[in-house]
Amino acid sequence: MISDQLRKMFTDEFAGTRKVLERVDFSKYDFKPHAKSFSFGDLSNHVANLPNWGMLMLKANEFRVNPGEKVAAYTTSKSSEELLERYDKATADFLAGLEGIDDAKMQEPWSFYVGDQLVFTMPRVAAIKNSVMKHMIHHRGQLTVYLRMNDIAVPGLYGPSADE
Repeated sequence: MISDQLRKMFTDEFAGTRKVLERVDFSKYDFKPHAKSFSFGDLSNHVANLPNWGMLMLKANEFRVNPGEKVAAYTTSKSSEELLERYDKATADFLAGLEGIDDAKMQEPWSFYVGDQLVFTMPRVAAIKNSVMKHMIHHRGQLTVYLRMNDIAVPGLYGPSADE
């Protein structure tokens, strides 16, 4: 089943992401490598919230966000302990939510809107891979750069890092 394959892929990627999140130094919350960049803390929170997006995708066939409106699945942590606790819960909930979802549901169209504007529609499985997994990996990579720029050891993700 597609959901079983996703569970395996996400289990591995979530573990790597947790290793990066464990190293976030909240005393450097406001650090930005560039004026257009997320702050260290905001980027960390964004990454930690991405599994919640997966749950939204499993529960409904569309998601609508209105410009300027806070997304209910997005919460902010101000400490490492809180961030990791929320991330662990979100990943466990998402992995449990994948259990038993049949292939037909995974192939159903899923749509994302900003206001009334359709951003995309694609099969749920593709939306989950793109909007959760690839999105998480992209921002996790940014976080490793923030770690390096702050002289914090970068964990190995697909093998050892220069710090291991």
